[in-house]
Amino acid sequence: MATVDVRYARIGLTIVLGVLLAVTAGGAFDELLWSLFAPVLLVGAAGALVSGRGLPVRVPVEVIAVLAGVTLAVVAAGGTLGDVADALVQGPRQLLTTEWPSPTVPTVVGAVALLLGATTAIAVDLAGRSRLHLAPLAVLAVGWAAALAIGAPVQPPTW
Repeated sequence: MATVDVRYARIGLTIVLGVLLAVTAGGAFDELLWSLFAPVLLVGAAGALVSGRGLPVRVPVEVIAVLAGVTLAVVAAGGTLGDVADALVQGPRQLLTTEWPSPTVPTVVGAVALLLGATTAIAVDLAGRSRLHLAPLAVLAVGWAAALAIGAPVQPPTW
């Protein structure tokens, strides 16, 4: 009988929770945006591949995965590669200063994707370490609070 490494089970559960976080983050736009799943899934896959490796390997791979996820989300929202830099710099300000629900402009979608990607990257990295049992859940809880805050005018999900 084959055994499954517990590390990969924790990482898989963290990715599932990241997908639920992406569903919650869609509240900023008052709709479910499929492009918000890109950073979660890319970062989750990259984090699972480099889990157990040294810090000089994990950090660059996860940063590249976050940037690739943001790029995919921006392009899927109708943006260009030039909008990716705007999403990283001006996107958070636009997200906080626009009307509600936030418009689905590529820079704002990229800012939310950056939140999702960074949260998932940190949580997946912590899930790959056996001594930090509940640390990934703490990171996801902070991300979930931020996702609820950017979609605040809607009643929070009760599930």
